[in-house]
Amino acid sequence: MLCPIDFSRGSDHALGLAARIAAEVGAELVIVHAWHVPPIAYREYALPANSLEHAFADEASGLVELAERARAFGVASVSTRVVEGVPSDRIVEIAQADHAFDLIVIGTRGRTGVARWVLGSVAEHVVRHAPCSVLVARGRDEHAPFDHIACPVDFSDHAREAVHQATWLAARGGDGLSLWHVIDPRVLRGVATPDLVADLDRRASLELERWAARIEPAPPVALRCDIRVGDPADEVLAGVEADDSIDLIAVGARSRTGIRRALLGSVAEKLVRHARCPVLVARTRG
Repeated sequence: MLCPIDFSRGSDHALGLAARIAAEVGAELVIVHAWHVPPIAYREYALPANSLEHAFADEASGLVELAERARAFGVASVSTRVVEGVPSDRIVEIAQADHAFDLIVIGTRGRTGVARWVLGSVAEHVVRHAPCSVLVARGRDEHAPFDHIACPVDFSDHAREAVHQATWLAARGGDGLSLWHVIDPRVLRGVATPDLVADLDRRASLELERWAARIEPAPPVALRCDIRVGDPADEVLAGVEADDSIDLIAVGARSRTGIRRALLGSVAEKLVRHARCPVLVARTRG
């Protein structure tokens, strides 16, 4: 498990969450800090000769303290790394280079208003480009297990992987998993009628129940199914807002290459940007 740290409140929250999960599942935890001084700093400011060395040493010392904190959570294997480079790029490169990493836990700063539409954050870059699953930490007690997980299901292998990973994170004895399939009327290209939507609802309900029954391994938690109609991301966000018990969204992510990786608009990315709770973007590592 990889946990990037920038010593902000958001990354501190992510570390607590990563440490709890690592302790529960017996995973190795690697805490990494990417050291980056923009080139403009060298051109515009007369930095003392040894200032960067001192700052680098301070960051390394801070990571040692964070590692001790993770061990206090019960994590058996903890290591730290300080690397140089643009944080978003270096995090992805580390995960790509070492196939042992199957989860990145990363923090993000809460944003509202027009700022929520501005892209470029480290978390969003990592969600787009990481070769493994990414858990974006936000807005909950990191020490508490996930009691109620919402999983949007489109009947794809990606959704199946999200449910599979969610079963490992769900608290035993909690409210379990809610599987939601959203019927998007826009795909009917203007031919939607109340009867057609009702028929799709019935068929989707049956398919969701069959699909849930075939989940392997069978979830050791309560499993509920629901059909919704509307924009998939909007419906999931509305459902989470309406149910305070939901403390994690687990969603599958399709692999993308080239310019499509730079384009937003997918359900997963919209959930990462706007959800009030943590979001697990599940991928199967190739």
